Amino acid sequence: MKYKVIILLSFLIIWLTSCSNNEHKEKIIFRTTAESEPDSLDPQLATSAQSYRIIVNIFSGLTTKNTQTGGYKPGLAKSWDISEDGLVYTMHLREDIFWSDGVPITAEGIRKSYLRVLNKKQVHNMLILLNQQ
Repeated sequence: MKYKVIILLSFLIIWLTSCSNNEHKEKIIFRTTAESEPDSLDPQLATSAQSYRIIVNIFSGLTTKNTQTGGYKPGLAKSWDISEDGLVYTMHLREDIFWSDGVPITAEGIRKSYLRVLNKKQVHNMLILLNQQ
């Protein structure tokens, strides 16, 4: 069960990385080499390794992996609380974060992103991993 939750949270973090900080006005160019065209840059629709190589580099998540400790550090969330039973995570969002169109990111926007990923009519390709034994 814990493994499934970790995988789900990892992919939800990738999914929620479609947010950006509107504070930076300078033009940022992302360049990468590619063996082929990505099939999609929508994390929910992407199926190819090429797509995921790009997606993980252009989106931000609620948290980011701390490669030094193996834990997590703040991303779009400035802090978070975990319930005693480990089942409820309360994320405290930064105030200086915006979607790519300049609209402020709110908890409701994050909630809608999670609901889109969990929509059974359009299953996120990576959620299939949760059914692996």
